[in-house]
Amino acid sequence: QIEQYTIKWKVLKPEFTDIKVTDVDGKFLVDLRDKRSKKVTQFKRTVTPATIQKDFVFIRLVLKHAKYEEKCLTEIPPFPAFQGPKFSIANNPTPYLTLPQYNTLTGLAKARRREKGLNPRTLRQREELWCFLLICVGAALRVGEAESIRWKDCSLVRLNNADKQEAVKMMVKGKHFKWTGKREEAYGLYDAVTAFKFLRSSRPDAKPDAPLFTENHREGVRLLLEKAKLRKTKDG
Repeated sequence: QIEQYTIKWKVLKPEFTDIKVTDVDGKFLVDLRDKRSKKVTQFKRTVTPATIQKDFVFIRLVLKHAKYEEKCLTEIPPFPAFQGPKFSIANNPTPYLTLPQYNTLTGLAKARRREKGLNPRTLRQREELWCFLLICVGAALRVGEAESIRWKDCSLVRLNNADKQEAVKMMVKGKHFKWTGKREEAYGLYDAVTAFKFLRSSRPDAKPDAPLFTENHREGVRLLLEKAKLRKTKDG
C-alpha cells in the first residue's frame, strides 16, 4: 500500500505544484476530476472513473492528515460525486473460469504436452505450464508467489483433517515479503499435489535453491486461453 501511494503521488504531484493545502476547495477538486478524466494511460486508454476515484481517496487521506495531524486545515472540502454517464463506476470484476472451463483449459494443457514430435525445450515448457496452472489454482497463488517457490520451500504433508488429506506445503514470497522479508505458508491441494509430484519426478537432479518454475508462463497461458476459446478481458 505504501508503494501504491508513492506511485499515486508521482501521478498527482504535477497537479499540486505551487498549490497550498488551503487552496484545495470544492471547485479545485471538481476541476481536477475533469482534468484527470481527459488524461490517457501508458496503454493509450482514457483514465477510468475508478482510477480517478482512487486518486481522490489518496487526496482525502492527505487532507485528513492536514486537518487532524498538522492542524493547518480547518475543514475538509466537499468532494465531487462519481455519478452520471461520464463518471459512474461500472461493476466490472476480473473475469474468472467456471469449473468446466478450468477443466477444459487444464485438459488442453495436458493434451498439448503429450503431442508427438515436440523438441525437448518445447516439451519441458508445456509440462511446466500444465503444472503451473494446477499449482496456482490448487494453492490459490498469485503469479509472483508461484514464481518465488524454490524446491527447498516444498514438502509433502498430511493435513490435520478427518481424511488426513495429502497436500504440498510451500513457503512463498507473499505480498508483504517486501516489507517483512518473511515467506508465508501456502498449501496446495488436489491437482497441485499431482503437479508437484510430476515436477519432482521429472527433475530428480534439481538443486534445493533452484526455482520450481523456470519459465515465464504469461504468454503460454494467454495462448492456451485463446486455443480453448476462453480468453476474456474486462473490455470484452
